[in-house]
Amino acid sequence: MPAHPPPARQGTYSTASGLKEHIVHALELAKSDLEAKHQKANFVRIIMRFPQIRSVFDRLKAIHVKCDDNGDGKISAEEVTAAMAELMNDGRAKGRASIKLDFVKRSLSMSEVDEAEETKGEGLDVKQFIVMCAIGFILAEENKELSTFGGMLASGDDAYRRAMTDVVTAYLSFDREGKGYFTADEFQGFMSASKRADAARNVFSDERFAELDVSGDGKVDFEEFVYAFSKWVSDEDEEEDDEDPYLSRKANPLTPRVLLALQLSKTKLEKNEKGVNFTRIIMRFPKIHKVFDRLRSIHAKYDTDNSGNIELSELY
Repeated sequence: MPAHPPPARQGTYSTASGLKEHIVHALELAKSDLEAKHQKANFVRIIMRFPQIRSVFDRLKAIHVKCDDNGDGKISAEEVTAAMAELMNDGRAKGRASIKLDFVKRSLSMSEVDEAEETKGEGLDVKQFIVMCAIGFILAEENKELSTFGGMLASGDDAYRRAMTDVVTAYLSFDREGKGYFTADEFQGFMSASKRADAARNVFSDERFAELDVSGDGKVDFEEFVYAFSKWVSDEDEEEDDEDPYLSRKANPLTPRVLLALQLSKTKLEKNEKGVNFTRIIMRFPKIHKVFDRLRSIHAKYDTDNSGNIELSELY
């Protein structure tokens, strides 16, 4: 028989420890829900859903750009609160309490994973923003009256809800007890306990736990896990990007805008109930080829010094 759901906790949201208590309780509820459905937290299955999770994370990155009004690469509590107000006006928080700035600030503070002490309070980068969304999602699942950014995004968005549920399930693959953290022994124990663990060998390595244990205390809590997990899903080699700014996806300020445009195109296809079919595109290669030939001619026209490259000055 599945275990009974843990009783609701009366811990406060007004302190960091109280907020942490609610996060742990939310994880316990998620664990009980899996047991009630006779399901097990299986990280290998989550790996197979990385493309779908990545798609949702890409949307969150686009939202991060939209919320970043001053363009400093980080979003503040005030910017998050303004975005939440917009979602609330759109009917994404029916039955939930009003937005509380103090709570938003505590959520941001808890999400500042891998942040130096002297820079804390300056806002969240993209991965930290994803952590905040995950925290908000599970807290809103625990308390249906609580207004969180992550909870509002889940309203009417099945893909987002499924992705965040996958994040929680992935975490519970290691924290089997739902106690709010897991150790290196539990991390390694997953590999020996899973019958399909060999399928995850390309994801796990000796360095993985060190990536997860951001604080270096030998334990990985939910926030640290989501922070590292967002990197695994995105499959970005940030070290290489930092070494060569020309290869960095963050180097070009237009990249987030292009990402947002692609997400809007995807949404339009889904709304029109049209699937993406590469075979049909192949049949249009001759027409696409003609357009590309025209673009080559235009390139040659503006390449006045015949260098093979067009400088900005040649476009004027």
